[in-house]
Amino acid sequence: MAITRKTKLWSSLSAAALLGSATPGLADEERRSAGDGAAATASVAALLPALQVGGEGEGEGEGEGEGEGEGEGIPGAQTGEAGVSPAVAAESPVAFLIALDVIRAHYLAGLAAFEVGQREAAGEMFAHPYGEVYAALEDLFAARGVAPFGALMLDTADSALDGQAPAVVRASAGRVLDAVEAVAGAAPATGKAAGMVQAQVLADMIERATVQYRLAVARPAGAAYLDGFGYFRAAEARAADHRAVLERDAPAAAQAIAEALALLGRAYQGAEPPADLSDAPPVDPGRALAASSTVMLRAGTP
Repeated sequence: MAITRKTKLWSSLSAAALLGSATPGLADEERRSAGDGAAATASVAALLPALQVGGEGEGEGEGEGEGEGEGEGIPGAQTGEAGVSPAVAAESPVAFLIALDVIRAHYLAGLAAFEVGQREAAGEMFAHPYGEVYAALEDLFAARGVAPFGALMLDTADSALDGQAPAVVRASAGRVLDAVEAVAGAAPATGKAAGMVQAQVLADMIERATVQYRLAVARPAGAAYLDGFGYFRAAEARAADHRAVLERDAPAAAQAIAEALALLGRAYQGAEPPADLSDAPPVDPGRALAASSTVMLRAGTP
């Protein structure tokens, strides 16, 4: 059997999904007895004995994987995006919404990569959050009455990797983004003001974008820049959608968020990094880090 880039990708995603099934708070023996995405996970898992699975390949190892080990964890999760804790997400609207924005960020980045002709990068971006986030939270989503959309995520990745028509890829990715938007309504209730919840979600996404930017400046050839671009775009969209409640409930955080996003907008001017990113970064990584730290302080992020 020829081991293609696509085969390696799906194999590593299967490993992530299977590890996610062992997350505390889930009934392991019932994890995949039913529900969307089960057949896809099982079929890919069958490839594992024949392959060496040790991460996501060069993209993950050089970009996202390193970044997530340095401050990109979802609150209450284990390390990084893999290992999202369903128990915490079931109680914390901040953790729940961050998990959704991790999916959203990957899809926004994937669409941007697709539009500049990077089909493989787009397919990877569409695929990663299935194993990193969705597989761990599928049961929680189902318990909250959310229609499953894991199979749609897998189909979207395949549509990019298999060379399907641009309109098909865009439409499929759009349906995933619509599903993520709908899931937000199932977030757990909280005693926090709505604006403070949004500020803390944004603080996390801005930190992710900042960490990935720092990594991208240090190593432009990795996947960190595209990852960070997606986190920035997700944060930008959330800030715009919730500007009124942010300014009402968390005005100091809202101001810091606006300033950080303006800085990140200069750092991330497109899906592709500038050729001289390491030699002449458009924004000093230290300034971005300082702006992110201010957001976290004013948002009261633990």
